[in-house]
Amino acid sequence: MRLPIQDFQELIVQTVRSNQVTIVVGETGSGKTTQIPQFLYNADFADRGMIGVTEPRRLAAISMAKFVSDQLGVFLGDEVGYQIRFDDSSAEETKIKFMTDGILLREFQLDQNLTKYSVIMVDEAHERSKNIDFVLGLLKDLLTRRKDLRLVVASATIDEKKFSRYFWDAPIINVSGRMFPVETVWSNTDIYEDEMADAVVQKIAEIHQNKEPGDILAFMTGQDDIHKVIEKLEKLNLSDFVVIPVYAALPPEEQQKIFASYKGKRKVVVATNIAETSITVDGIVYVVDSGLIKQSNFHPESGIQSLDVVKHSQAGCEQRKGRAGRTRNGVCYRMYTKENFQSRFQFTKPEICRTSLASVVLAMEDIGIEKIQEFDFIDPPKKEAFTEAYETLIALGAINKDEKGLTEIGKAMARFPLEPRIARMLLEAMKHGCVQNVATIAAFLSVRNIFVRPKEKEAEADRAHAKFKNQESDALTFLNIWKEYENAKFSYSWCFERFLNAKALQEALNIRAQIFQILFQNKIELSESSDNDAIAKTVAIGLAYNLFQHGSRYWFNGVLRSIENVAVHPSSAIFGNRVFQWIVATEIVRTTKVWARGCAIVKAEWLPEIAPNLFQFGDPIVEGYTLKEDTANIKTLILYKGQSVGDVRSKVSITQAAQIQEDRILEAEEKGLIPLTFFEKKNSVSDYLTDWFAELNGIFYRACSISGIKNNGETHYCKVENWISEKYATPVFQVFNFPAGQNKDKTISELPIVFEKLSKKWRAKLKQ
Repeated sequence: MRLPIQDFQELIVQTVRSNQVTIVVGETGSGKTTQIPQFLYNADFADRGMIGVTEPRRLAAISMAKFVSDQLGVFLGDEVGYQIRFDDSSAEETKIKFMTDGILLREFQLDQNLTKYSVIMVDEAHERSKNIDFVLGLLKDLLTRRKDLRLVVASATIDEKKFSRYFWDAPIINVSGRMFPVETVWSNTDIYEDEMADAVVQKIAEIHQNKEPGDILAFMTGQDDIHKVIEKLEKLNLSDFVVIPVYAALPPEEQQKIFASYKGKRKVVVATNIAETSITVDGIVYVVDSGLIKQSNFHPESGIQSLDVVKHSQAGCEQRKGRAGRTRNGVCYRMYTKENFQSRFQFTKPEICRTSLASVVLAMEDIGIEKIQEFDFIDPPKKEAFTEAYETLIALGAINKDEKGLTEIGKAMARFPLEPRIARMLLEAMKHGCVQNVATIAAFLSVRNIFVRPKEKEAEADRAHAKFKNQESDALTFLNIWKEYENAKFSYSWCFERFLNAKALQEALNIRAQIFQILFQNKIELSESSDNDAIAKTVAIGLAYNLFQHGSRYWFNGVLRSIENVAVHPSSAIFGNRVFQWIVATEIVRTTKVWARGCAIVKAEWLPEIAPNLFQFGDPIVEGYTLKEDTANIKTLILYKGQSVGDVRSKVSITQAAQIQEDRILEAEEKGLIPLTFFEKKNSVSDYLTDWFAELNGIFYRACSISGIKNNGETHYCKVENWISEKYATPVFQVFNFPAGQNKDKTISELPIVFEKLSKKWRAKLKQ
């Protein structure tokens, strides 16, 4: 079958020979990805160096390399090879090398002139991923130093004029790609997101029962939606068809199933936008397009990452349509109206303008780019995004705020092809001798939805999950799961019986093996310490940019900024545990509300190590603040919710503290508050919950669920109210027994967190 791009072979070769940059816009299926590298290879461009082709996804890099090696009649890994993270199938004799854009970034870090390459082809440029935009900026700078280097920017649907202007008015070659016409069938009405799975299932069933043979490709937003569609299709008991899911988290061998043929059966592929451009499946005749994608959006002002279901761009929808019509006339069923389509953005917002730049800034610092905020991106990110990236890297110890360049920790982090937080954890794990356990935790942090909680079996699932949970740390919970999963020899049935996501655990297993491979390549000892404190502290250091205390969030310069209404996610092992002052979280995500995911309680004495900008070294820590050894004074940070006060410090003597408390007690009694001393009692419903009761004059009081009580025998002044048959007490402030005498200050273990416990008067005194 002759591909459309073959009619442009001579033009492409001549244009690349005569210009440093060539932009090729070819519709999906035109053959640009597989043929352009061969055109240049046959024109002897590879005599001066490799022809490198970047792909945004691993699956595309592997499958394209296999296809081209077959066409050239050579062994994969010899003249044609590929390299993805953890898998290098290339050699010294390789002439055409397919790779992910992340691999090319690694090569830039090792050789800023890319001396091994004569041509770089950036494929799928329309995806505008963070790495693609960074690579294009680096290549633009390199082209001014290497006049012999050639760049081909290939895409299906981009704003080609914008790209041309960016690369000094580079020539544009437009290639028609559609082999056969594709009819568009619009929905009469717009379909709500929560009704989309049912609508897509209905459309697939309608096609299968009423239309001519031909494979179907349906686009959904993510893994959960895909499996929802598949489950609903299976319940219909339709004959003669096979359903195949495709999404990025699937192992490569599972993804390869979409290329297989199933004799006598209709193939139904249900995919995310991974099937939009990165892979081409022959035989697709019908496309069912939900018109939706999941898009990650980062908010640098708050540090919150939101994963939003949004309308896909017009260009993206056209890409989906282009998946049909390769082997015969096709049909694209759009589950939205024509008016809805016309109201959409023409192109998708570039990822670099809606994501954290921490990994990019780390790489830029490592490469030695000096004026990072002036870097020539095709769409420059906001200044706030760079600020947030620096705050994150400083919190991780990769950068000093008062010095230029990377710290030794930062240089070591940059050597790992891992995101900054995980690289930082592994470096810290080397110090504490717990590399294997932290690598396991890092793998679990890289996947989602470990726990399965079916609506009809929620209580049963909760009981099964409770057996694994460590109430102080999700990280330690992951280790509990891993140990039993390993003992069960990674059994699918073991996962099913315990309401654990077998696919997610398999993915964690694969990532763990990949991390171990990196550690082995870097000659790092796989130490095996199982000290829970060492492991928890190591993980906390990697998550230092998400350190919280009572609704405020630590930022790099010692400031605590308020984030309102952040809730510990119900999937967290510490959900429902009210007895903590400090926590770290893997991420802060806004979905239905703002959630802290992947949480762990942090001991106060770890704070100077986790967040050194908050504390002066050498000060002993007691419950979140410091005591001076030579005086009876309390030295503490002033931490006000919602205020940026940095690491300001003040002193209050124990005598002053006692007087402030006495004044507060007098005020409380005038307002009718009563002192109650509470004792613990196990909750009758769950062993994992604690109730607190107090007795006064023969009357029993139950503390409210968010009382903040930690220990038996604590006395609190409380508001009291009647509730059905019980009296409920809401603690307002705790009463402390301040020791007398100058020498007693060292033994105080019950002093409060300043702004929470002694309320307004203590705060007013500290402000003076």
